[in-house]
Amino acid sequence: MLLNLGHDYRADLKFGSWFLLSLVVVGLTAGVLAQGLLSTRETGLRAGGAEVAAAIDAAVVEKGAVGVIADPLFTDWVVAFELMGLLLLVAIVAAVVLAKPRDRREGK
Repeated sequence: MLLNLGHDYRADLKFGSWFLLSLVVVGLTAGVLAQGLLSTRETGLRAGGAEVAAAIDAAVVEKGAVGVIADPLFTDWVVAFELMGLLLLVAIVAAVVLAKPRDRREGK
C-alpha cells in the first residue's frame, strides 16, 4: 500500500511546499542544536566518569533497569514523551493518506 505502484510520477507537492517544509525543519533543528549547545545547566553527565558510572550502577540495583529508564521518562520527560507519540501518530496517518490512491474520476 505504501509503495503506490500505480503512480504516474507527477509531483505530489509543489516547490513552495517543499521549500517551506525545509525551512521549518532547518529552523527547528537549529533551535534544538542551539538550545543544547548554549545550555548552561549542569546535567551531571559532565562530572567524572567514575562517579556517574557508580551512580548509574546504584540506581540499577535499587530500581532495576526498567525503573531507571521509566522514572525520568514518566516524571521529568512526560510532555516530550507524549508529544513524540503524537508526532509518530501524525506521521503514520500522513503516510497512509499520501499513499492512498487518488480517485481517477475526480480528475486528479
